[in-house]
Amino acid sequence: MTESATWTRVDDGRFQVDLLTADYQRHAFTRHSHSTFAIGVVVCGVEQFHYRGSLHRAGVGTLAILEPDEPHDGQAADPNGWAYRVFYPPADLLFEDGPRAHFADAVVHDSRSVHLIRSAHEELTAGVDQFAAHSKLVWAMSAVARRHGDGRPAGPVLSPRDAAAARKIAEIRDRLTADLRCAPSLRELAAGVELSPFHLLRVFRDATGFPRTPGWSWSGSAGPGTCSPPA
Repeated sequence: MTESATWTRVDDGRFQVDLLTADYQRHAFTRHSHSTFAIGVVVCGVEQFHYRGSLHRAGVGTLAILEPDEPHDGQAADPNGWAYRVFYPPADLLFEDGPRAHFADAVVHDSRSVHLIRSAHEELTAGVDQFAAHSKLVWAMSAVARRHGDGRPAGPVLSPRDAAAARKIAEIRDRLTADLRCAPSLRELAAGVELSPFHLLRVFRDATGFPRTPGWSWSGSAGPGTCSPPA
């Protein structure tokens, strides 16, 4: 395995999220911590790390969730090394629509969350369709917090600000479908309801049930790609 590490930063004007794509074989991280959460999926091999007094192992199909300011190390569990994709989201993004929660388990087995995190990471680092990728990021972060965070409410409760934004969903839909060849950007739509792009996508999903982007199949008869707003 050839060792490599590539950093990508996503910035929507309010939140910055760093992404790491890495392959390691002999590299070992000394004890350190992050100011943000670290949420990663191993795509090859097995990583092991000390965290909160225990040794943990994360292999393919598992999700590793480390909280801010928690010391940990990291290295391969065997000579074959490991490869992973990691998000470093700030708490304000992870819990934008609810109270902050804690994650009791450093490694969880949840194929759906793994798929969401990996898919969002791949699309954001590819940089092909940032609109769709941002939507997946919001959906993935919300799913991880909801499924594995302790102390979150059972269902979403819209704040007055979110409720006002939700009432404008029809207006947003009309703007998008008015001319699919020249749809407004995600930033423009978010500015119209005074939310961050991440927050707008989350409110849209909660209001309509659509997990991706506002430009995807309003009637339910068309497939993905019906509307492709510019990045």
